Amino acid sequence: MEYKLTYFIVGIGFLLLWLFLFLWRKDTRKEMLSMSVILGILGPISNSLFIKDWWTPLTIDGTGVGLIDSILVGFAIGGIVGVIYEDIFRKKHRRDKRLISNKERVLFYLMVPVSLGIFFGGFYFFELNSFITSTLALLVPALVILIRRPDLIKEAFVTGILLVIVAFVVYNFVELLTPGWIQAFFHFQNTPAIIIFNLPIDDMFHYFFLGLFAGPLYEYWWGFKLVKKESK
Repeated sequence: MEYKLTYFIVGIGFLLLWLFLFLWRKDTRKEMLSMSVILGILGPISNSLFIKDWWTPLTIDGTGVGLIDSILVGFAIGGIVGVIYEDIFRKKHRRDKRLISNKERVLFYLMVPVSLGIFFGGFYFFELNSFITSTLALLVPALVILIRRPDLIKEAFVTGILLVIVAFVVYNFVELLTPGWIQAFFHFQNTPAIIIFNLPIDDMFHYFFLGLFAGPLYEYWWGFKLVKKESK
């Protein structure tokens, strides 16, 4: 079967939910777009390592990284992970100046370079596989956020679980359109070939830790607390 459009279809699957969330609430659109840009940029950067030992997707631009596809997937997931908890549980932001300081700003701006250092350094210098290095690259900054902001622990863990559920839906959607794509793309050389409802177990963990980190990132960044949104 031809799988050249499969990676792009994965992005479309996530983008459909992104569009629904974007249209659902106007007050979370700024957060969605901010997180989409961040993960959209990081998408091809991370995929440049994943294709070495995690998976080898076919791409519409014919490159291994799949610039168009990986930007689309990262952009869509970024917006979803940023607001899905707030939208489902009807939360809104309330700024608390006590939660943001120069120290917090410094920690935030160090997160991306430190995470990338762990990600690429662990792979090239310590010869760890990309599943381990990506997990550490997400877990370390997530722990920093949650230690500094324990009020965001619930959001982080629930977002991780919700993102896994979303991935289940998207992967099954893609499997209906291009059956067999998981066996065609994934290497299963660093993790067991366990596939649960068309979602590989390594991706399951990856989405959970991505949600754990990216879910509370915007609130930590701007010093926001989450409070109940009043019903109209």
